[in-house]
Amino acid sequence: MKLRYVGNAPFFSALSEEEQERVSERMHLEHRRSGETLFRKGDSSSALYLIKAGWVRLLANGGLALANQGPGSLVGESDLFLDNPRSLTAVMASDAELWALSREDLVELITASPAVGLKLSLALGSRLALFDRYLLENRLKPLPFLSGLKDDSLLALAGRLVPLEKKEGEFVVEGGQPPQGLYILEAGRLHLLSSEEGGDFSELGPG
Repeated sequence: MKLRYVGNAPFFSALSEEEQERVSERMHLEHRRSGETLFRKGDSSSALYLIKAGWVRLLANGGLALANQGPGSLVGESDLFLDNPRSLTAVMASDAELWALSREDLVELITASPAVGLKLSLALGSRLALFDRYLLENRLKPLPFLSGLKDDSLLALAGRLVPLEKKEGEFVVEGGQPPQGLYILEAGRLHLLSSEEGGDFSELGPG
């Protein structure tokens, strides 16, 4: 049942069934009582919640009710993905059961399976801030021309990276055209082709 809920949830629907199963394995069930505060605006974002049963009310400044979230809904996911403080307050509108995914478990999941972080970034339409540490250690530090930079500079660079998806056969760059950016391959293969007859051909992999 939990896997079905994960597969139907926004953002997680972009993952493969195997990846959804990895997410569900890291979620634990919490029981909350009506009237209990799930989190307050300004709190650090320590987890996201997938509602199994019951209702959660989202409140703006002054206690203005913005929405009631019911079974199958995600709560607190955007702030967690962007690594921001809570932008709203969430209060239990009824007794409820919630599957929780902690920040630590999400970071470990992304580190073990970078494709999850990439797909969630694409689904969010913005880079996943929690993906930055992975990018720093596994994609930026190994590049020789960046090896002299300190971690804070590399993290700033990681924060500028945005996910881009290309289909098989599409060009990433074309010879003779002005450069549009720096690309770091996360998944798949790239062919480098020379425009000269009998020119070099090589293949690139992740990193």
